[in-house]
Amino acid sequence: MSRFRFLLALLWLVAGGGCMGRNAAVPLEQQGPLVNCYDEERDVVGRKFVNDCGGRIVSDDEAARIGWDTQVRPRTPPQHYRLGSPLRRLAATGTGFFVNGQGDLLTSDHVVANCSHVSVSPAMGGSHIAAVVATDKVRDLALLQVPFTPQGIAHFARDPGQAVANGVTVMGYPARNFLASKPSTFKARILGIKNAAPKLRVIGFQGEVRPGNSGGPLIDRFGYVVGVVFAKAVRETGNRQTNIGFAIPGDAVMEFMDSGGSQYTVGSGSPNIDPVDLLAIARAFIARVGCWR
Repeated sequence: MSRFRFLLALLWLVAGGGCMGRNAAVPLEQQGPLVNCYDEERDVVGRKFVNDCGGRIVSDDEAARIGWDTQVRPRTPPQHYRLGSPLRRLAATGTGFFVNGQGDLLTSDHVVANCSHVSVSPAMGGSHIAAVVATDKVRDLALLQVPFTPQGIAHFARDPGQAVANGVTVMGYPARNFLASKPSTFKARILGIKNAAPKLRVIGFQGEVRPGNSGGPLIDRFGYVVGVVFAKAVRETGNRQTNIGFAIPGDAVMEFMDSGGSQYTVGSGSPNIDPVDLLAIARAFIARVGCWR
């Protein structure tokens, strides 16, 4: 008889184990708000924390007239939080993806829990200190903020039901006995959506999920996000094991962002996208998230 062995102790898919609770890294109150910072020498505007703005702060209208800086440039972290410092080590990694041009990045709460600080390394290059600005521990979601404009953003599916019939792609930085430096994808099949706990609905899908995939997007054939990967279990039938992944549905993710006033984009329709092309498109908005302790 088939039996489900839910690995609750291992559901939090962070390399090195999960953590409960959160210690926000580089809090916004220490950095100040994000502003439109005008660099007169380069004649461009970028989104930066107010304490990091070495130029003139301008309004959204003036920023649009001047022109945005679309290049991603790393921000120099405080000396005692410098990446690779012997005072801190990379304890765990996960995945995240940008949801708007203001530097908001979505990931799983357990990826950033109990971290001294959090780093974001976009697939296009660079590493940056991030601030944890909102969390939902029931749905295991966290919103991070970085002081730069991403090169691309993910769009959410208007009709996630199509993913049930047509399959999905999991994107992220899965660990395979070493730290993943590049994102990868694999195809998965939706098994259904069910209530796992009060106020917690989850998407179940058949596919291999590894440490490092947490916080990554579950994407439909049109390239739209239908969920956020956060956990796995193993189904055993005789001598056969089947990997089952779990994701928070897109509508619950959008409710979380609505509650924090974070902007996002919903799309619908478009031709089927080849998985190889999906990864090329996603490189503009996907990032590895690091937990430093």
